[in-house]
Formats: sequence, C-alpha cells, structure tokens
Amino acid sequence: MYDTELTIDQILTALAEQPKEIGALTADLPRARVNGSPRRGEWSVNDVLPRWLANHERSHMKHIARLVDSPRSARPASGTPAR
Repeated sequence: MYDTELTIDQILTALAEQPKEIGALTADLPRARVNGSPRRGEWSVNDVLPRWLANHERSHMKHIARLVDSPRSARPASGTPAR
C-alpha cells in the first residue's frame, strides 16, 4: 500500500479508519494491561501506540503532502489516482 498510488478518497478513508481500527483492537483489553507495562523495563500498549502511530503517519507523508500541495479544484475525482 505504501508504494502504490492511492486516490485522494483512499488516503482520506485510510486516515479516518486507522484510529477506529486501533480502538477496536484494544477495546477488549483490560485498562491495567493497556496502561501497565507487562514486565519491569518493558513498554505498555500506551507506550507503544504513540510511537507506532508516529511512524505510521510518516509512512503516509508522501500521500498527505500530495493532498496539501494540490489545489482542491485540481484534485482528481474519486477513483482517479492522485499523482
């Protein structure tokens, strides 16, 4: 996905869905497990997620930059790859 051309709609959908997906993945975990480290010196889920999200956001930067650099009227219609 990171090396393929995405449409603007695909980019916006992916960005909107990611927080929901993370919430769904962690919803059934006990809060103590999310907030607490499994062992001394190890990271909790809450320690890992912000770092993972930051790295994930950087991987989408070329797509986001394409959105920002394109005037709204110049953006392709749905289904047309953004360049």
